[in-house]
This record gives sequence, structure tokens and C-alpha cells, in this order.
Amino acid sequence: MGIFDNLKEAKVFENGRKLPPGDHVVTIDKILMSKSARFGGDQYIVEFLVNQTTSAEIGGRYSWVQSSRDLNSAQGAIKQFVLAVLKADKDKAPEHYSQVVEQCEALAVASCGNDQIFKGQKVRVSNQIVKTKSNYDFNRHNWTPYVEATA
Repeated sequence: MGIFDNLKEAKVFENGRKLPPGDHVVTIDKILMSKSARFGGDQYIVEFLVNQTTSAEIGGRYSWVQSSRDLNSAQGAIKQFVLAVLKADKDKAPEHYSQVVEQCEALAVASCGNDQIFKGQKVRVSNQIVKTKSNYDFNRHNWTPYVEATA
């Protein structure tokens, strides 16, 4: 198959494929940092594959992009993501939660390094479209730990 075969069937993406609203279990494939051409500042980008979903393509590759445009919001979202990936639950395991919080900055930095420390980890994400104050559609992601079902 050549690069131009079935080109008319190819999906076109802008800044990665956005996850449609719904509830999902995903496997992290790659995390990177980049500079935003649109807003300036840093972007924390998580690329993942969908395992379970209410609305996306099973096996599909999607991206979550967290811009540093609103630093308070960005830091909170990245912290929530790191806590979810590492299954840090404040109520069920307060000691583990505290340890992860203490290391959160170093873990976030390491997550987009050459070692890709979160690659292969599963996590839950629920997302929905909300309107911003300036009437802009925003795809809000809520990251929670994934726990394998036991028989």
C-alpha cells in the first residue's frame, strides 16, 4: 500500500484527534511537551489509545492537550491526571496519595521525558463540552484511576 492509496478515506486532524464527550478507559501511548503556536506557552500533550468507551472509536488514537494559558487550571488538570495514572486515592490510601502529591512535579516532568514513565498505563477519563465565559466550547476532561475488575 502506497502513501497515496485510499487518501480520500484518510481522517484529517488539527492538533491531534479530540476525544468525543463520554466515558472512556484509555492506555497512555506517549506524553510530550511543546510550545503552543496558537496561544504561546507550554502544552502538555497526552496521546492515548481507547480501550473502552461510550462514544469514541475502540482502538482509536486521541490526544489531550493541556495549555499553560491559564496556569492555575493547567496545573490542577495535570495534577489530577498524574494522581489518576498512579491510582492515588486520598480516601482509600492517604499515605500513597501524599507521596504522589509530594512528587507530582517531578513525575509530570518525567512523564514527558525519554523514559515515558506512564506509557502503557490505563486510566479513566470522562469528558464533556462546556462553554467558557467567552462562549467558547471547551472539552473538559476529568481523569480518575483505572482499577482492573476482579472476578
